Amino acid sequence: MGGVLPGCRPAGAARRDASRGAGGRGSEAAGARARARSRSVILLDAYALVALLVRGPAEPQVRALLHAGDLAMPTINVAEALYVAQRRGMPRELARAGVDPLVEGPVAPISLTLELAREAAEIRAEHYDRRSRPLSLADCVLLASGAPGNGVATADPDVLAVAPLVGLKPIALPPER
Repeated sequence: MGGVLPGCRPAGAARRDASRGAGGRGSEAAGARARARSRSVILLDAYALVALLVRGPAEPQVRALLHAGDLAMPTINVAEALYVAQRRGMPRELARAGVDPLVEGPVAPISLTLELAREAAEIRAEHYDRRSRPLSLADCVLLASGAPGNGVATADPDVLAVAPLVGLKPIALPPER
């Protein structure tokens, strides 16, 4: 049960870095955090995980990201991916069997902390518009999870548009056909 992924922090936290807590994994987290700050982390949206599970159009790009480097995903987006896979007819056990090795291996899960929730709320308050930019709270948690300069991989045009506004690099995945 950790805090924010080492190397990731709410997008607005750069100006408040000194007030940030260490997370919940003790010295392992502190060492990983120091290493990750010197590397680029790519955040995955639920869409990326769904593409792997159901062999969607973004599957090749997501597989390439898995082999390329440090990946992370907020647990709320993991929940969304599991839900969408089941809604598309994938049995729950099969969806979990596809997701569990990823979040126990190459995709570090990011737990929702109070600070992360606050940052997500700030992002939604600043960038959400019901008609022109309908960001979900899960989208805002995703955007709040990264440190400045991290990437965010998604096909969601609203997330791609807001990413640079909060200091993240947008990585566009191919949309559903």
